[in-house]
Amino acid sequence: RAAASGTRRGRVTGEDIRQRLPAGPVTVKQLEAASGGSPGTVRKAVSELLAAGAITDLGADPKHASRGKAPTLYQKA
Repeated sequence: RAAASGTRRGRVTGEDIRQRLPAGPVTVKQLEAASGGSPGTVRKAVSELLAAGAITDLGADPKHASRGKAPTLYQKA
């Protein structure tokens, strides 16, 4: 996917995403924004981090008040 300037984004790795994990709970959408990674890249990295025990699944966001399914929260283990 091209960035707004017409240049391609740099490659985002699972390690890039791991390094951008905040101390508190975070959603996949927030990780996408922080890392610049695509939804697929971020979801793959989250799956790998879960399997490695580097992050924990906190379940659905209890503060979600709008329509639709609540996003899942993740946190560093």
